[in-house]
Amino acid sequence: MMFKKPLFWLYISFLRYFPSPRGKGFATRQIRKLGLARYNIRGVQMELNPSAWIDRDLISGKHHDPFVAHILQERLTGGGVFVDIGANIGVFTLSASKIRDVFVFAFEPSPRELQRLYRNLALNFVNNVVVYPMALGFETGELELSLGSNDNPGANSFVPDEKFAHDNAVALCRCETFDSIFPKFLLGKIKIVKIDVEGFEMNVLRGMSGAMELLGDAAFVVEVTRSFLSRSGTSAEALYAFFLGHGFAPTIGLQEQDQWNEAFFRKT
Repeated sequence: MMFKKPLFWLYISFLRYFPSPRGKGFATRQIRKLGLARYNIRGVQMELNPSAWIDRDLISGKHHDPFVAHILQERLTGGGVFVDIGANIGVFTLSASKIRDVFVFAFEPSPRELQRLYRNLALNFVNNVVVYPMALGFETGELELSLGSNDNPGANSFVPDEKFAHDNAVALCRCETFDSIFPKFLLGKIKIVKIDVEGFEMNVLRGMSGAMELLGDAAFVVEVTRSFLSRSGTSAEALYAFFLGHGFAPTIGLQEQDQWNEAFFRKT
């Protein structure tokens, strides 16, 4: 529908320039009902709806997580394998897929986000991405994934926070370990592992302990959220200790705030 994009821009402007919350809930519900519109985001075709904050940022021209984007471009120039754990709708999977001689393994357990991820990949005629519709953790089995609200689908979590949950919606998801998925011959080709799993990071890392010695050429980009890690019974300090124990050093270091991005590289 031709009128979608103008209405989307009006909605974004309304949110930006009118600080009062009055009417915003109603407007968001109506915008969500319009469905998705196709956009070109830095050379990548994506279907978006601004009722979700990630989509809204992309439509507005903002860089979604420039810290991660910079490392992707820097590390993947010249090719290699990118492992996207918590791929969501595919922002970084798609960006990496456009880099020459790069192959992507994308992991996303949420059925809602998987549907959009598959659609976005199809829009770009991508043939260098393998999607795993599952989670990675420290053991195989099934887990209940708490789905984030429609306006914050990035808040899907196995260690949910009630304020981000979507009417207590859950999805039963398959969970495997990194060590069981990736053969040894492939590990040396991995250039980046991105882990963004809303507090489940230590579970993912414990499931890849056996591979760490062979991942010396990899950089790990991890979203660190103290409150999320605490809900899962661990801490930011434990996450840093894991990497240091395997010979990887941080580029930023422990912070006092609740959330930040970190990159770990093999110590030289």
